[in-house]
Amino acid sequence: MLKTHDYSSSNPRLTAVEILTKLEQSDAYVDRTIQAYLENATFSLRDKNLFSELVRGCVRFRLTLDTIIKEHLKNKEISLHATVNNSLRIAVYQLVFLSKIPANAAVNESVQIVKRKKGIFLSKLTNAVLRSIVTNLDSVKLSLKDTSTIETFSKSLSFPIWMIQRFKTQFPDNDANSFFSSLNQPSPLNLRVNTQRQSIDEFQQFLEEKKLSFQKAQFSKNTIVVSNIPMDLLKEFMENQRCFVQDESASLVVELLSPKIGASVLDVCAAPGGKSFSIADLQKNTGKVLSNDQFEVKTSLLHKSALQMGYTSIQTNTADLFSLTGVFFDAVLLDVPCSGLGVIRKKPDIKWRRTTESLRELQQFQMKAIEHCAGLVKIGGTFVYSTCTYDISENEEVVEWFLQKNSNFILEPAEEYLPSAVCKKGYLRTFTHIHGCDSAFGARLKRIG
Repeated sequence: MLKTHDYSSSNPRLTAVEILTKLEQSDAYVDRTIQAYLENATFSLRDKNLFSELVRGCVRFRLTLDTIIKEHLKNKEISLHATVNNSLRIAVYQLVFLSKIPANAAVNESVQIVKRKKGIFLSKLTNAVLRSIVTNLDSVKLSLKDTSTIETFSKSLSFPIWMIQRFKTQFPDNDANSFFSSLNQPSPLNLRVNTQRQSIDEFQQFLEEKKLSFQKAQFSKNTIVVSNIPMDLLKEFMENQRCFVQDESASLVVELLSPKIGASVLDVCAAPGGKSFSIADLQKNTGKVLSNDQFEVKTSLLHKSALQMGYTSIQTNTADLFSLTGVFFDAVLLDVPCSGLGVIRKKPDIKWRRTTESLRELQQFQMKAIEHCAGLVKIGGTFVYSTCTYDISENEEVVEWFLQKNSNFILEPAEEYLPSAVCKKGYLRTFTHIHGCDSAFGARLKRIG
């Protein structure tokens, strides 16, 4: 966890450097860290936006920024102090990606931060690197348009080489440039309508009255994509039980589950609760939804949110998924812990946290999880396995392994429950650059014996 920051600081660039430095020393995610900071910050709205942009941008394009910095260091082998490195990153990010900020302002601010924090010697080094980049800025920007080799592709789009190679191998017919570019774009705000509160048409009329820009999601039945909604207004919507935030891909997972009215449903890894809410909504608040999670703090928050949204059919349970035994349900949703490679738009730091080894370890866990949770499904019941990653090793490979071992389960084609455009070979399959939502996977299985 990050230590409490000194909120008295009035310099968004300095604060960005401090937060980036602390992020490197913790396992905290960038978006949660930014949100936690801004809840107590006294910045102006303009400075809040700059701070958020710098932190997110430097995490998202870390590899690109570091490559540019190294190319302009005289001593390529030098190991830069974290404060110096992050001061350079925020300056280079402004120079390369934020055209409205004057170059002198970007350079001078970072030089002064380093001088204040680490002394004049390192401030001179910082100044030399940044002046070299400014002098060659046109060629620096031009170099980022080159994706002809795996190395230039990696530098330009700021993704690890292993990740690019793996995607191209798994999806040779997919446009890798468009896909990885889409993961560097901000994620739109998706709202799942609480249809117990109002119909989808009534909610759209309500948004029109609020003069908000929006459109209906392309594939999910009850999802609205909203632009530029003030956070206080979004909070008001949720407090009034009108909607909750949920990416379209997550809504599609629940539509694939298609829980029947009055059925008993287990959401195995439920926190923060969005899929449980969607299940309760599709069931019209009938039956029983057991929302389980391993950590009590999460289930407590989920219980509170469910009551706030008016979903009284939801009950919560705190338990490790492997301790769930002796209970059986009409439908089970296992949204299994995964690499999260499909939600990099929201969590760009995932790019730097994952490795091929971590994916192998996750697959082993996922195989154990699907095997165990399948035992909680009644005969004739439905079991949906889902992830928020595009990687085949966590998706098709896990499901196909399970079906080979368990002849009492069959795959029910996703095309029977969802638009064919989001389905592939019987599975739910979304890709950000094609479908506009997070990259996700879902398999609907039926227990036949």
